[in-house]
Amino acid sequence: MVRNAFAHAPLSTTWSIDKDCRDQVFEIHNIIALNTKGLDGTPFDWRHYGGPLALFRLCRFVRIEILKDQPVTRKPVPVPANTVYQQGDLILQKFDAIPAGAVPIKPELLPDGSIHLGGGYFVRAKEME
Repeated sequence: MVRNAFAHAPLSTTWSIDKDCRDQVFEIHNIIALNTKGLDGTPFDWRHYGGPLALFRLCRFVRIEILKDQPVTRKPVPVPANTVYQQGDLILQKFDAIPAGAVPIKPELLPDGSIHLGGGYFVRAKEME
């Protein structure tokens, strides 16, 4: 059904639920669930079935439980040393201290206390509650 939503209208994805599958819940417990009640003809939304992670878990379930592949032992992933945020084409990196060689600037504060970064981006202090 997820494939059908894209196959029939790839640029305007819409649920296309066959009559025999409407108003039912398709679920593999703790893996993926899709409640088709009222979905036919509505805009596709990944939250209806749990999104990419649910599809990944479904693929893993099929490989291990149905095809009987041996699960691969997972290697621990180290905690990242850097914190990086991306918002659109703006990339910000968090530092604990000002890096050596950083050039000091005197930013112009706007009336609300924010700093204009250019390109429509602003830095604002976190609001106090």
